[in-house]
Amino acid sequence: MQKVSIPTKPPIRVYWPKNLQNDYSGELDIREGVCTLVIPKPGAKSKDIAKDLELASKEFKNKAEMEDEE
Repeated sequence: MQKVSIPTKPPIRVYWPKNLQNDYSGELDIREGVCTLVIPKPGAKSKDIAKDLELASKEFKNKAEMEDEE
């Protein structure tokens, strides 16, 4: 899983990992939810984003079930 670092004190400079800089540059569309943030790759199709989000949802549901069993 990729991580983007956001400092807690000014000056706020977001660290964007080098391996993501090739895929993500310029202005990016960001979709916010209650506890989600989606940053689609430029040119990504909505159906591909939806499919990826469905897979992520399944992963989180599986993780939640495993946590409940502990």
